[in-house]
Amino acid sequence: MPTCWDGKSIGDNNDHKSHMRYTTNGKINGPCPAEFGHRLPQITLPVWSTEEYNGGIYQLSDGSDIFHVDFYNGWKEGKLLEILDECPPSGSADDGFNPPCACKKLLTCNEAASGTVCDADVRKLFVDEATHDIVELPRGSCRGPKLLSKSWTALHDDLFGCDIERGFECESEEPAVCGSIGTYPYLQKQFCVGRANGAEEKFATFWTIARNKRKVLGTECRASICAEADCCTRGPRRTCTNTGNRGLKKRGFTQRMCGNGWKLLPKERRKQRACTNKGGASCRVKDCCKKRRKLV
Repeated sequence: MPTCWDGKSIGDNNDHKSHMRYTTNGKINGPCPAEFGHRLPQITLPVWSTEEYNGGIYQLSDGSDIFHVDFYNGWKEGKLLEILDECPPSGSADDGFNPPCACKKLLTCNEAASGTVCDADVRKLFVDEATHDIVELPRGSCRGPKLLSKSWTALHDDLFGCDIERGFECESEEPAVCGSIGTYPYLQKQFCVGRANGAEEKFATFWTIARNKRKVLGTECRASICAEADCCTRGPRRTCTNTGNRGLKKRGFTQRMCGNGWKLLPKERRKQRACTNKGGASCRVKDCCKKRRKLV
C-alpha cells in the first residue's frame, strides 16, 4: 500500500485514495512526493498464485473490481509511532519495509522463524478439486457439486516432508558502512536526495552528501542497515536568500527572477521567507517579491 500521506485527509471526504501516494521512485526508502511528506507504516497484502497461472480479471461476486483493505493497530499506544520515528526506511535493496526489519534498537529478530515451505507441501493444504475456465462468475446460491473433505485439520510439522533449510537467518550485529549501499555516485544521485524534514515544517531542508568520498563510503551506520541520517547530511534551510526559482543559488532569489510588476523584498525579510515551490526545493515569485504599486 502507499506510504506517503498528505497529512490532511483520512480518506472519508474523497475517493479513499487521493490522500495517499507511493514514493517517487517506487521504493519503500524513496522520497515522498512534495505534498505527501508524512510517512506511514507500510501495509503489505501478499497475493499467492498457482503454477502456470497466466493471470486474468479479478472481480468480486457483486461485479465490483475495487478492493478494500482495513488495518487495525494492535501495538501499545505510542509504540508504533516511536518505531517509525527511530527506524526510518533504510537504503538497502534487501530490506524494502517500513519500518525496516534490521532496526535492532526497537525490533528483535525472531530466532525461531519457520523455514520456507516447498511447493509440493503447499499443495497438501489445498483440496484437490477439479477446476475449469468459466465465462461468467456464479451468482446467487451455490450450484456446484458437494465440496471434498480436507485431508488435514491442523497445521503441524508432519504435513511437510520436504528437506529444506531455514528460510531466514538473523543478521549479525556488525554494523554496515555506507559503501555497502552503493557507489558514491549512487549515494549522491539516488540515495542522498529528497526532503530531509517533514512537510509540516516551514523551512524545507534536503539531503546532501559530503565531498570526501572515502570518508562517506567508510562511515559506519548505527544499525546493520544504513539510513539517510547515517550517510547523508542535511542541507541548508531553503529561504529566499539562498534559493532561486530552480533550486539552491548563491545569491538567492534576484530581482530578475521577480520579473515585471514585482519588487524584490529586502534581504532581512527574505531571510524569513520560506520557499514553497516543489515541496520547498525552489522559491516562487510570491515567496520573495511583492507587487509594485500602480500609480494613478
